[in-house]
Amino acid sequence: MKKLGLFVVVLFTLFIFAGISHAAEKKAEVTKPAGSKTIVGKWTVVGMKGSLKGKELAVLEVYQKGDTYEAKYIKLLPAGIAAYGTKCTTCNGERKDQSFDGMLVVWGMKKTGDNKYTKGRIYSTEKGDDYGCKMSLKDPDMLILSGCIAFLCEDNFYPRVK
Repeated sequence: MKKLGLFVVVLFTLFIFAGISHAAEKKAEVTKPAGSKTIVGKWTVVGMKGSLKGKELAVLEVYQKGDTYEAKYIKLLPAGIAAYGTKCTTCNGERKDQSFDGMLVVWGMKKTGDNKYTKGRIYSTEKGDDYGCKMSLKDPDMLILSGCIAFLCEDNFYPRVK
């Protein structure tokens, strides 16, 4: 009988501590600061390949224009200037030799779901051509920008400028 009583006391104590722990977790969730849940904002373009991998290259501003979203470079950072210069020599057409600062590189994005944007185009300054584009948020402070040819897409991750 003593073993049964001890078992009940231990079990009861575990339930109490589990409840306190669960309540503390809930409180932590509620008090977490909420980030912006929109692609609108400024994002750091980070190199994804080769010698530029992990280097901050530029600041991209995403903004709403009517019922679509666009993005342009608003600042070229030192690693970007060192790698590409200040003018787009690899661009074609109207972008040829244009300054990167202020260059429109994403246009026509439509919101198609909760934090999902598709049907846009992205201009590759490296290749001098444009591709299909989609954007989404991995979390409030991480933009996923994908350039697509047909159903094949390459994802790039850009942290929000704070």
